[in-house]
Amino acid sequence: PVYLPFPKEDNPLLGLRSIRHSMQNLDLLRGQLRAVTLTAKEFPNVRVLLPMITHLWELETARDLLQQAAKEVDLPPDRWPKLGVMIETPSLIYEIDTYSKFADFGSIGTNDFVQYLLAVDRYSETVGHLYTPFHPGVVRALASIQTQAKRYDFPISVCGELASQPAGALMLAALGYRALSIAPGAAQTIRYTLGSIDRKDLATVRQRILAARTVGDVRQMLNECLRRVDPRLAE
Repeated sequence: PVYLPFPKEDNPLLGLRSIRHSMQNLDLLRGQLRAVTLTAKEFPNVRVLLPMITHLWELETARDLLQQAAKEVDLPPDRWPKLGVMIETPSLIYEIDTYSKFADFGSIGTNDFVQYLLAVDRYSETVGHLYTPFHPGVVRALASIQTQAKRYDFPISVCGELASQPAGALMLAALGYRALSIAPGAAQTIRYTLGSIDRKDLATVRQRILAARTVGDVRQMLNECLRRVDPRLAE
């Protein structure tokens, strides 16, 4: 049986998915948020992260439903789950100031963020090779988000596959990110990598990758730093 029917679309990556599906199925979202608030009654620090946000009203709608659900289960306000937004679409690069006022935190979903920023389907057999998080445009976009997050005191973490690579983790750390989601199997390597790099080296890496013109330049600069730490870490 089909529990969650989705329409057939020519380009589903730009269609009815993530928060967009929730906005068209509010009863389903209400039930999910009620389950979250019931969980929050037993466990502290529960957080809700909304994927693929592109409009402020999506966040506001989810926030209203979350607060309503919390009240219905008699959850004290100090235990209400924190509400965050996934930064996956290019538009949010220019709206950190706005979302910092309405969300408790943000998280960059690097897989989709890179895909949408470069307009490349990473699973495509014909253009998938153009997908890379080390594109200079991606580097500068990530730097811009972090700068704004610091300016507006907006906590931002990073999730996705990028942080599980030594070069990716190094790049993110150099750009100022300190909360990274890492695949369990890569955690030890990434801890070793970042724990072995001096803060002065991070500043140098940041300066150099932001001045890079090509993907090859970015990779070369990151690998030069990794080789000094441990040649096994370089690609």
